[in-house]
Amino acid sequence: MIQLLPAALIGAAGYLAYKAVRKEMKRVGDEIREADRKANHIPTLERDPETGIYRPRDDGS
Repeated sequence: MIQLLPAALIGAAGYLAYKAVRKEMKRVGDEIREADRKANHIPTLERDPETGIYRPRDDGS
């Protein structure tokens, strides 16, 4: 019965470590998705008829 206590403590510590790692993985994944979403925004270009230069369209945002 004495060996059950250390095994239970090790199991509980492993479970808490697992939860902490999962929480951190979710936080980092959300951060990466948000950065990827912001980085992949490519504005629509429109040609200036006077100069022939393409500039980002002003969508009013």
